[in-house]
Amino acid sequence: MKFFMRAMIGALVLLWVFSSGCSSRAISEGTLLPSELAKRPEKYDGKHVDVRGYVVIGPERRNIFDSKKGYQDPHGACLGLDGSDTMFGNFHSQNTRKISGVFRQSLCGKNDVCLYWCSEYGIELDQGSKP
Repeated sequence: MKFFMRAMIGALVLLWVFSSGCSSRAISEGTLLPSELAKRPEKYDGKHVDVRGYVVIGPERRNIFDSKKGYQDPHGACLGLDGSDTMFGNFHSQNTRKISGVFRQSLCGKNDVCLYWCSEYGIELDQGSKP
C-alpha cells in the first residue's frame, strides 16, 4: 500500500511539473505578428511579448503592422507602440525583425488624448528595444 501511495504521489508531482512547464512555454511563443496579438488580446494582456512587422513612425504615428501591405490595408491589424521619444530617433518606415515589450489591450488611459496609435491595443516597449 505504501508503494502504491508513493507511486501515485510521484505521478502527480510529475504531472504537475510537466503541466507547469507547458503553460510557461505557451506564453513564450516566439516572435508574433500584430494580427496574432490582436486576435486574442485577452491572452496576451500584461504579458511580455516579442513582435515583428512593419513599423511606421511619424507625426502622430507610432504603429506596427504585419507588413507594408498590411499598412496600406485600412482593415489590417495594427498595434500602437509606446516608448520614450528618444527610442524612435530617425526611424521612419521599415520592417523590424523583433521588438519587445508588454502587450496592453489599452495603451491609452481614460483621461488621455491618444493621437499616436492606430488602435487601443499596443506594446509598451522595453527600454532597450529599438524599432
